[in-house]
Amino acid sequence: MIGLFWSSYSFVFYSSNDFAMLFVTTIGTVINSTQLLMVMLPAAAANQVGIQARNIVISLPGWFPKQYEKLNIHVRQNFTQEDFLTLWKIYKNDKSLLISALGTLLTYGFLVGTLGSIEFPK
Repeated sequence: MIGLFWSSYSFVFYSSNDFAMLFVTTIGTVINSTQLLMVMLPAAAANQVGIQARNIVISLPGWFPKQYEKLNIHVRQNFTQEDFLTLWKIYKNDKSLLISALGTLLTYGFLVGTLGSIEFPK
């Protein structure tokens, strides 16, 4: 995310008529965005599929009434985990994490851009 921030910052604030600089910052932004998406989207999809699979397994005892007690005990012992992929067991990886990460980058961009334009009195 740091690379994405600095390549985007360079693209916005250091853009000039130099084609090479424009090309390098554009490629840097695309590469860093792709890497961020390649990490976050599969993790969110894996979490979603894991939750769906867990819900199916939990509903199994109802499908087999003759084995209800034995299946229910086995399911309760082995399938109690709620979240699969998390950030330090604090936040679950989902698609909203991607949106908040991009919002954070945008906010930091505004802050750094504003700090560069402030003139202090002498």
